[in-house]
Amino acid sequence: MRLMLDNGPLGHLAAVAREEWSWPCSTLHVATAIAREGATGQRTLALLGWRDGSGMPWIEQHDLEIGSDAERLYSQRLRPRSSHATKNIGEDMSIALLAHALVDGVLVTMDGKAALSALVELGRDRVVSPFDCWRWLLGQGRIDLATCRELDERTSKNMGLVGPPPRLS
Repeated sequence: MRLMLDNGPLGHLAAVAREEWSWPCSTLHVATAIAREGATGQRTLALLGWRDGSGMPWIEQHDLEIGSDAERLYSQRLRPRSSHATKNIGEDMSIALLAHALVDGVLVTMDGKAALSALVELGRDRVVSPFDCWRWLLGQGRIDLATCRELDERTSKNMGLVGPPPRLS
């Protein structure tokens, strides 16, 4: 499964990331617009630059190819007018890429409008919360339980929740 991070989950992960994790390439994915937005923070910029032993990035970046089905979805349906768009260009780019270029991918978002837009375009099994992503990383052995709990706490505070959803307890 390919997990494509929105800027919120990317920022939370960057806040706790440690280079000694030594993840394999393409463990996670982001749209280039999300990477550009995250490049304003030193920790996020560092995380986006970390590479595996062969020099490939831990977090693979994806861009819209001009004239592709993904680009048409982005420009004609997701962003034809700002009233129909999510608040964030990167979210719409991610949804378009997942709809056509990364059809085995899942959007990881904590933004309600982006989640609803992704649900409409991708279907219910292709949108997950950051809490699901943290559990996946834990299950893959990419993070330890203490890091998962720290990510849960950061995400919960940011979303105004008392903790992860009970379904994940």
